[in-house]
Amino acid sequence: MSKPTIFISHSNKDRSYLDSFVLANTNKKKFSFWFSERRNIGIGKDAEEEIKNAIRTSNGAVLLISQNFINSKYILDEELPRIILKSIEHQDYIVLPILLEKCDWKSIKLLENLQLFNTPTTPLGSLKGSQYTLTVNDVINFLENNVKKYLKKHKKSKPLPIEKLFAMNLLKKIFSVTAVITILFALWFTNSGQVLDQSVELVTENVSSLTDEQKKELIQTLEDEDEAVLNNTILQKVYPIDCSSSKNFDKSNNSTTCDNLYNNSSQSGWISHTCSDQWIEFSFSRNIYIEFIVLQNFENNDNFRYLSSIKDTDFSFGIFSDTRIGKVIERDNVSQWIDINIETSTIKIDVLSYYEGESDSCGIQNITFYGRT
Repeated sequence: MSKPTIFISHSNKDRSYLDSFVLANTNKKKFSFWFSERRNIGIGKDAEEEIKNAIRTSNGAVLLISQNFINSKYILDEELPRIILKSIEHQDYIVLPILLEKCDWKSIKLLENLQLFNTPTTPLGSLKGSQYTLTVNDVINFLENNVKKYLKKHKKSKPLPIEKLFAMNLLKKIFSVTAVITILFALWFTNSGQVLDQSVELVTENVSSLTDEQKKELIQTLEDEDEAVLNNTILQKVYPIDCSSSKNFDKSNNSTTCDNLYNNSSQSGWISHTCSDQWIEFSFSRNIYIEFIVLQNFENNDNFRYLSSIKDTDFSFGIFSDTRIGKVIERDNVSQWIDINIETSTIKIDVLSYYEGESDSCGIQNITFYGRT
């Protein structure tokens, strides 16, 4: 079986964005991108026919939406109608619109009801450094996951009834492609549609793929942006509203409770009499998508050496989730990143083993949560 193909509809003026996705997919083996360039079309071939054939044989399409995109007569008259038509004919065909810059994309009839991968307030071109990298990688992961689903369903999918196939073929013979699109679009509106109003599932990105320098840059971006700008980013620092632990001291007269783990003004952290069989649970005001956690053992060398620190951990996410994540925390006093990629309202950390310090007391300086609200 040949590798699935994703068609990229884009303006040649936005080639730098296209290159980002192609580069991110270089070492992947799940699917390949097809986009209009001399290498893909071939010398002496009819470019328009090659593009039509690429859409017809593709398993999905990425739309790189920009002012250049919506100014392109060829995209609006040829590529986009064929992509939408295929998504109507094949319910599992992937259509992934990505906004590159702020523009009046909703003025285009075939785009106005599409669910963007990113948000109108966070076009790809507004992201810098690691945020840009994470978003590009999120797109690749989304496509990988959905190509698998597409292929599984495609094998089991039933063909359209013969009368529907006959009617569609007759329409194509009698009317131009534009007329067919108009009719199908009207039918789609009448029946509430299936593809254009579908919600795009949230995609996860393994932050361990980032270099240490990229991690620092990402954290710096999230820390330094003022609140108004931060609210328009994809990743944000998120805060629990409460916490509890197995060995919680009296909150009224002791400063080493689990509240201090996410309280930026405190450096006292969480300290328990022992590390053995301990747990800490954090509660959020509602379900929040947590992308990763940064855990910090005590940075001060004296405290770090004196306290025992957690080693093997088990992360769980409430009574309605079977997902568990095991993580070995290093015996180190630098920040440690833990991939979560779960939508949840609670996170519980069970301590399974620990590194012995000079005392039996167990400690963590702080835990910071980063997610998508």
